[in-house]
Amino acid sequence: MKSDERVNITKEQIAEFCRNSDRFVLAGTCPRPFERLQFLRGPENLYLDLSRPSAELVQFLERLHAFYVEELRLWAETEVDALTFMDDWGSQRSLLVAPELWRELFKPLYADYVSIAHEHGKYAFMHSDGYITDVIPDLIEIELDALNSQVFCMGVEELGRRFAGELTFWGELDQQQLLPRATTAEIADVFRRPGHDFRHGYTFAGHPVCAAAVMAVAVWKEAGFFMIFYLAALQQQSPELREAAALEGCSRWQFFWRVTFPLLMPTTLFVLVNAVINAFRLVDHIVVMTRGGPDNASSLLLFYIYETGFRYWDASYAAALTVVLLAILALLALVQFGVLERRTHYQ
Repeated sequence: MKSDERVNITKEQIAEFCRNSDRFVLAGTCPRPFERLQFLRGPENLYLDLSRPSAELVQFLERLHAFYVEELRLWAETEVDALTFMDDWGSQRSLLVAPELWRELFKPLYADYVSIAHEHGKYAFMHSDGYITDVIPDLIEIELDALNSQVFCMGVEELGRRFAGELTFWGELDQQQLLPRATTAEIADVFRRPGHDFRHGYTFAGHPVCAAAVMAVAVWKEAGFFMIFYLAALQQQSPELREAAALEGCSRWQFFWRVTFPLLMPTTLFVLVNAVINAFRLVDHIVVMTRGGPDNASSLLLFYIYETGFRYWDASYAAALTVVLLAILALLALVQFGVLERRTHYQ
């Protein structure tokens, strides 16, 4: 089959459309080598193929790439503003394949696509959904101009911290958490914030009202409960201790620091251990007040476990995180007992 029969575009019509449009025009083709392999082989078969790439697979990928290169060169000779290509490489938390395999088989293909665009004075745009942070440095290395991706899946603040000024991120609103749950004000805040995120980075401290609100409610909830134990402990202290201290000329501060506080150490140890445990298992406040937002700024460990297990239905990963959480709490409790037990006085 001749080349002009296999790949053909009407350059005159494309030129007329571009000249009559005041919009930024993308090419009407979109090479997608990885996804094309999935369509032909099926995902399961393809992943088995990629685990041990055969000579036949590599040869077929080269032929597919040659077709896409021919197609892109035709579009590069038109008056469009940018060439585009795509492959969805990410799951919710990682790449679908090892980064090394991606660099070996697919990075050279994308480098060719970008090179074709730049040789003809065009921009090179790529689309890829999911968590693809591991290969973004490679896309910057091949001089990709813009990346359309799920920026909220990877964390806007992390992208801003690592890649500000190196790549244009062409993203959209978070369709997994923000749009189904957010208020109008929260969505408006997202439109105002990304510029700040990519210039300066973004931290929990960037939302002091959010942090202060969660902490204030937690203190309000726990303070009264723990104060009951302190009141009970104070009532158990003998009044004779104060009388003896007064006879010795002890000031109020000295009496508190040398007598009252040491006798409260058993209660302090109990309160401290429980307060740390409660801090780690804080989830109800987050669900009611922030749902982990804005942009995961208030997403604590237990809330993350809850979302992993009951929102994304990844029970095994959530169970593993739960074991890690229990191990952390046990270690902290041992440290607290080891440090404070020696300073604890029992009547």
